[in-house]
Amino acid sequence: MQVQQNPSIPVSEVYWSLLHKADKKFSKIRELPYYHRNRHEYDAYFYKVFKVYTQLWKFQQENRQKLVDAGLRRSEIGEIASWIAQLYLGQYMRTSEASYLSEAYIFYEAILSREYFKEGMFQDLSLANKQLRFISRFLVVCLLLNRREMVQQLLHQLKGLVDDCKRTFQRVEMKRMHGGELGWWRMLGWGRVQGKGMGKRREALLRRRKRKHGGGDGGGCGGRV
Repeated sequence: MQVQQNPSIPVSEVYWSLLHKADKKFSKIRELPYYHRNRHEYDAYFYKVFKVYTQLWKFQQENRQKLVDAGLRRSEIGEIASWIAQLYLGQYMRTSEASYLSEAYIFYEAILSREYFKEGMFQDLSLANKQLRFISRFLVVCLLLNRREMVQQLLHQLKGLVDDCKRTFQRVEMKRMHGGELGWWRMLGWGRVQGKGMGKRREALLRRRKRKHGGGDGGGCGGRV
């Protein structure tokens, strides 16, 4: 899994090439249904995606200082860790194998302890968005593993973060960047609003926005992230 690096190519270019390759594969696998009709075909693709992310993770570890000097931010390192955790969580959802859930926990705990998304979070709404999504996904993993102490810690942190975001980011900016009240569902990582109860709430919010802004339904929520 070692990346064969050409000395004439800058480390940053190798990194961004690997990142682009990994991102393309991740985008494809996250759109696959949880119950793929051909389990062996899906598993084979999962290991291809995982191999690329393992290469990317090791490469940034081995070349961390050069990449930081070239402009790599801590939040970008956190994103890689979060994607790997999501791969493990998604594989658990498809196989019910607890080992994948445990691996997801390890990466999420590392993101929490190293505070990858914390620096500049209240100056950048996108970073606050990533932190909210990360905590929400980590909560799911902890609930499945029955990690009660960590669940309580994350709930407390999530509540405080939501309150801080409400105070820090003006309501107008929140609406512009995240589609109004529906944006909080996206920030928490629920791209699609599902179920009868959620469907009714979504319709009511859309009607409210339509009356307030004089037309337009504001569009639907995006896909899984």
